[in-house]
Amino acid sequence: MKKATPAEIREWVNMGKAFYNGSFLGERDYKKAHELFRKAAEQGDAEGLYMLGTLTYEGKGTRKSEKEAFALYEQAAEKGHTDSQMLTGTQHMYLAMRQPPESAARNEEYRQAAKWFKKAADKKQTEAILWYGDMQLKGLGGIPQDKKAGLARIEEAVELHNANAMAVLGGYYLEGSIVPKDYRKAYRYLLLSDRSGNQNARVGVRLLEDKLTTEERKAVRDEVKEWLRNHPAPLTPPND
Repeated sequence: MKKATPAEIREWVNMGKAFYNGSFLGERDYKKAHELFRKAAEQGDAEGLYMLGTLTYEGKGTRKSEKEAFALYEQAAEKGHTDSQMLTGTQHMYLAMRQPPESAARNEEYRQAAKWFKKAADKKQTEAILWYGDMQLKGLGGIPQDKKAGLARIEEAVELHNANAMAVLGGYYLEGSIVPKDYRKAYRYLLLSDRSGNQNARVGVRLLEDKLTTEERKAVRDEVKEWLRNHPAPLTPPND
């Protein structure tokens, strides 16, 4: 195979994204996108591997295969692609849950998940920060259990505007098994998550409205409004 120049590879990836997103003459052409991403992936390009994995996962322009998609994501992760590292960690978490409890196989999958989440978290990938923190909180994947450090990581993801992290913390404060039950904090985090676009948090928000006084609810809503004013959503960090 002829070695392509970095400029050629970047052009293939950019054109592939244009066909994938429909930003090239308003036309979505997944087969053309697949062809271009495949060319980039064959040259070992991390973004090409990631996008080829995405098309394979979605079954667009090619046969749908989650197994093949995650193999491509893992190849991209090995090359330092941040979102692929997070997705590879997620896949290992999923595989861990399919193994018998307390088994060596489950623990190994947890260790792999922790490894990939840590790599992505170190580059400020917010989902990875959340899930690595969650593993610290619970002491999974060979990580010593440290509730203080785990909560701090999840709070970091919240500060970076991750709506899932807001919902996770809200759920923990609502449930009270991992951290002390605190309906006011639960309401705050779930309301933040809802206002940040996570509609799944709305059920918890409604549940908690009966557990707080009118004055408490108003105070929390004012806090959330102020927080959102002072924390604009950050720009997406690069994938390298």
